[in-house]
Amino acid sequence: MKHLFLHIMQSFVVMLLVLLPACHVEEELVPAEAAAERIQVELFARISDYTVPHTKAEEGIQTDANLPIVIVYKGSDDNAVFVEAAQATRTTNNRFLVVLEKQTSTCQLLILANPEASFYKGDTEETVAFTTANIKSWLGGTSPKSLGFTKSNLYSIPLNSPQTTIPFAGKYLPMCAQFTTPSTGITKDLKIDNDGSAISLTRNTAKVILENEAPNFELYGITQVRNAPRYGYWYAQASLPTWNGETDKLTHYTTTGNIANVNSSSDQTTTPIYLFESAKENKTHLIIKGTYQGNDYYYKMAIVGNTSPPAQIDLLRNYAYTFTITKVYGTGHRYLTDAINAPEFNNDLVDVTLTVTDVSAYETTAFDDYYLSVSNSIYMGFGNNTTDEYEICSIVLGGATLPTNRQIVLPSGLSLVGENSISANRSVKVKFAESFTSGEITLKYGNFQKKITVMRNTLPSHSGILDGDGKKVYYLYKWDKAGGNWQNFGQYLVGGMVENPTGDDYWIQLSPDGGKPTGDGSATIPPLPGSLRNDKYNISVSDGMIQIHVSNGSGRTGAAYLMTGKNPGYTSPNVYTQYTRRIKVEFVQ
Repeated sequence: MKHLFLHIMQSFVVMLLVLLPACHVEEELVPAEAAAERIQVELFARISDYTVPHTKAEEGIQTDANLPIVIVYKGSDDNAVFVEAAQATRTTNNRFLVVLEKQTSTCQLLILANPEASFYKGDTEETVAFTTANIKSWLGGTSPKSLGFTKSNLYSIPLNSPQTTIPFAGKYLPMCAQFTTPSTGITKDLKIDNDGSAISLTRNTAKVILENEAPNFELYGITQVRNAPRYGYWYAQASLPTWNGETDKLTHYTTTGNIANVNSSSDQTTTPIYLFESAKENKTHLIIKGTYQGNDYYYKMAIVGNTSPPAQIDLLRNYAYTFTITKVYGTGHRYLTDAINAPEFNNDLVDVTLTVTDVSAYETTAFDDYYLSVSNSIYMGFGNNTTDEYEICSIVLGGATLPTNRQIVLPSGLSLVGENSISANRSVKVKFAESFTSGEITLKYGNFQKKITVMRNTLPSHSGILDGDGKKVYYLYKWDKAGGNWQNFGQYLVGGMVENPTGDDYWIQLSPDGGKPTGDGSATIPPLPGSLRNDKYNISVSDGMIQIHVSNGSGRTGAAYLMTGKNPGYTSPNVYTQYTRRIKVEFVQ
């Protein structure tokens, strides 16, 4: 399975979007006469795994206008007020810098990467050129605007109605992150990073792919996308925008033929479609076309999850959704207009499963000349894993050059298997000391580093409950009886997959949460065991909670991978920067 993960990682990263462009500036950026008032700050930024454009040839070359823009607000929360906006530059030795006014107290930085030619102001409903001057004019003045105001009113360029092309196809996707400075403010010692790791920038779109595996159906493509949002916030909102009652806020993607065709008759996978995030109440849906029993039909398909019965789901930013047709049961509509105007969806005629495989599945740190990707940044091992060697994560490298600094730093209690060098694609394998419980492996690669958290026989919460079949249930959350809410310890889960399951009753399986526990007891209570569904080996959830069910046995090793996302009910910037996390949970029996 190791080779499969390396192959998957390579297939993603060969198309890796290079965030910061190929222009060079001199090392010293601060004018001498302004040095006392302005600070040169280094910017470390990381992007997630899925990229646009779909092929490398479409990328083009970014110009100065595409460099990240940093907006500074003075304060510790969303009430922080605007101070300035500045655009980053790149030095000749591949350091990325932004020159900011010196500040002596906590500031909020809003980092906007891949800015479009224009941005949309929600308060005045107008589109203006995306320049730092226009940002200053909009947010500054005698009554400077707050960070909260910016989050609520800064949009991408609205889509047309109808939209006759796929948004962002062949272009770079807008990305955003928030960074909180220390209480000392903006000083010469400030690094815009995430505890030594690069900041994770999140795209403001979702990616949707449709593929067909039904033997009795041939897919032509996605003909239209209906009820798609026209507006996309740069920064994620506390709740998804619901515009189903505002027809001017929704649009549809359409063109002559299909908006997204399959690759070929033998490769029944469509080209990607990019959508602004959409609440399920918007009823965003697809019109697809294909051949069933020798005739062409259109099917009106709601975007649903794997629940039974299927239910409409939210489409979230920075997530990639693959919908797989597994079987078709009946005829659709002979004409496109009939499918568009049909009062009901055709999901009862088409079996579709959802796989969330691209949700930051591989975490990538990238600079212009090189990058490093890892399969996971958290490892949790359970069992007697001290007598053998274990793969903590896989590494894929890329770029035109190899940096000089390439090493692996291990904590006490772990010993590395193989050479201490990161010179080629490899696995990081270690042996555990009996006394080891937790620590961090640091991957040093050029002028950035990646930390891998390693835990052995420990979880943030208890794991002592059994399901109805006697399987032990592991979970990363519990019920806070006193507070009346769930505690997820910063790990808000959106999906998971079991590594290489064999048969329908493999010994590691995944389920959603089983519900809130009742009764007396301690302040925190384990959840009820969840019920297994048909997606027990590749699951997606919308409430942040996944359980791992493990049967008793001996002489075997298996693993599950869990993917995290931003908790929509938690707005701390620290959680927002942990958007792209992948957890490997390995069991040894």
